[in-house]
Amino acid sequence: MISIGSCARRGVPTGGPKDTIPPTLINMNPLLETVNFDSDEILLEFDEYIEARSLKQDIIINPPVKEYDFYVSRNSLVIELNEDLQENTTYTFNFREAIKDISEQNPSENIVVAFSTGPKIDSFQIQGQVRDLFTNKPADDVLVALYPEGDTLNPFEDVPMYLTKTDEEGNYAVQYIRVGTYKIFAYNDKNNNLLLDSNTESFGFESDPIALLPDDATVIPVPDSLMNTPIDSTAAQRKQLYGKTVSLQLLKQDVRPLIVQSARPNGKYFEIKTNKSLIEYKLTADGTDLTESTLQYLDSLNADLPIDTIRYLYSNFQDDQKTIRLYNTIDQDSLKTYLTARDSVGHEIQDTIYVKFTETRRNIEPFKQSFTSKSEIKNLISAKIEFGKPITKVSTDSILLSYDTLFYLPLNYEEFMQWNETLDKVSFQKQINKNQLVDSIIVHSQRRDSLAFVREQNQMRLYLDSLQSVEGLEQQLNYFEILAQTIPSLRQLRDSLNTTEDNAIRSNILSMLADTLQINENYQPKVFSKEEILSTLKPLVLYVAGGSFMSVENDSSQQIIQRFSFKVPAEYGTITGTVNTAYERFTIQLLDSKYEVVAETQPTNNSYTIELVPPGSYHIRILVDEDQNGEWERGNILENKNSEPVYFYTDEEVIDLRANWNREINLSF
Repeated sequence: MISIGSCARRGVPTGGPKDTIPPTLINMNPLLETVNFDSDEILLEFDEYIEARSLKQDIIINPPVKEYDFYVSRNSLVIELNEDLQENTTYTFNFREAIKDISEQNPSENIVVAFSTGPKIDSFQIQGQVRDLFTNKPADDVLVALYPEGDTLNPFEDVPMYLTKTDEEGNYAVQYIRVGTYKIFAYNDKNNNLLLDSNTESFGFESDPIALLPDDATVIPVPDSLMNTPIDSTAAQRKQLYGKTVSLQLLKQDVRPLIVQSARPNGKYFEIKTNKSLIEYKLTADGTDLTESTLQYLDSLNADLPIDTIRYLYSNFQDDQKTIRLYNTIDQDSLKTYLTARDSVGHEIQDTIYVKFTETRRNIEPFKQSFTSKSEIKNLISAKIEFGKPITKVSTDSILLSYDTLFYLPLNYEEFMQWNETLDKVSFQKQINKNQLVDSIIVHSQRRDSLAFVREQNQMRLYLDSLQSVEGLEQQLNYFEILAQTIPSLRQLRDSLNTTEDNAIRSNILSMLADTLQINENYQPKVFSKEEILSTLKPLVLYVAGGSFMSVENDSSQQIIQRFSFKVPAEYGTITGTVNTAYERFTIQLLDSKYEVVAETQPTNNSYTIELVPPGSYHIRILVDEDQNGEWERGNILENKNSEPVYFYTDEEVIDLRANWNREINLSF
């Protein structure tokens, strides 16, 4: 029996403290865990006036009930059920934060109605946490869905049998589940249709089914956060649930079937559009369909290609790799072409396309290029240029790498420059051996100093000859001043001449000097210290002259000048540590505050070191190569295959590192 009492409510005086107390549930019908429910109405009464404007968005009903209405009357909420409920089924209505007081919008918490249309209440639950796979951040307001295993229902087409949403910490709990085995999914249901739309929504899943069976279930107490009824708290505290804990990780992966949406001319180009981004593609021209005039033009175009290949078609990606653009290199009406394309989840399509270009007054697209590199290096120069169009000609003699202005480093351009298949991206890489660099600096510095000494001697001889041959004190003084600037030992004499007013004395001294002065003919090479040079290395400079690259449409590339400074160890930090794990192959990644990879390494003898790390705040992520095939692999929901394990170092929220620090971070996973 439940007794409900009430008393007069004391009003808060105007200007008094703000009301922060949420509405309290004082009555509900049906009562929590009612069995043999056969009504079409649910009633909730609170201790103050309420509103429920967002109820349709916030309420979670398990199993889903689509047809219902609701209304609020002062302090009461009534839900009218407009469809027949399933027989012998436990239903839960979780109101989350849909019910608020009418004055200050304080949401009522943990309001759940649970009843059964049969003689017993289902008593299983699943709980856990949902996080982002690559950042480890808790996933807030994400839908967690359960589907009976072996059923034809799936998250792409069908509403789940049970569902809930995560809180701000990514935690979730689904209660009152029927005995059975289930598949579990999580996805950020942006359009609130209770379905997984993989083109716009991140998702996670567990490949193994979740068995909720009495024989192997574990009895656990209900967590405090799941105490949902104020009516009989004693009964709630006594309640035991058969539970499972399942954590899920979200990632973005478009698993829709891959299709060609269109293949037609577009201005100066022919474009093939697909419904999603591609990983790679291949276009093969039908050789029997090529005319003689097309072959002649292609021969001239292929003569200067940056890689040793023969190609009949020039194309590249556009529009986030959803469009393949072909450039007009054919002299015929159309060309039969075979397309093979693949997306990130392994979908592959093959198609036959007739490439055709049409006459148009539209101009060609502007030629774009972007250059990326790291300006500070340890011993590796790495840079990349991305072009808006395929490149057909490269002038390597205008691509230079120099040390200051002293000398140019030798480059093997076939090794220094690496091209992608479509010839619109080129990577530069050169390993720098500092000892060899220092040796070259010494040789070129000595050569430069030797040449400078010879030039200086020749110049001094010229000025001395002039001093001996000119007449007139003023001209003699001018040449002597030049000599004194070059020869330090003459500067004291120059100062004495400047203080002497007798011109005859000045002239006699200059004449005597001209007859007796000897120019030093002995070159004394400077001794260079390798350690000194290493500690004061100047930047290397990559110079790419304008026009070094020419596109398939005869556009010229822009000039690039990039300096690469050598890192000074004292200005950086180091992270070291040991690794305790049963996994045999994995990669340790250091991430910045934006979760971009700063450095990565694979441990040796259960320890690792990451050197020359800029001061800042970092995270550590571990990608496990569980199948030991040499790379970490994403999962595939269509193949019911989970991603290989990803772990984060979580002992600290962030790892702070300062200049000249050595942080020890030991990892265990």
